Amino acid sequence: MLNCKEITEIASDYLDNNLDWRKRFSVRFHLFICEHCNRFVKHLELTIGAMRKKPRQSATEEEIRHIISNIPRQDES
Repeated sequence: MLNCKEITEIASDYLDNNLDWRKRFSVRFHLFICEHCNRFVKHLELTIGAMRKKPRQSATEEEIRHIISNIPRQDES
């Protein structure tokens, strides 16, 4: 049987139907008995659905520079 960590690692593949039938059955069984993972997968499904509805937007050059300039460097830690 799959554990909770394994469920979180393959939840996207489960929702995208990219698992073989045995693995899907194992996920479904775990979700049936584990309220926390069931809630996690439902939230992930809602998030994926919301992101698919959102129009794609590209970042401007200024936004990209701003993000890069705010990433901490390893030598600054």
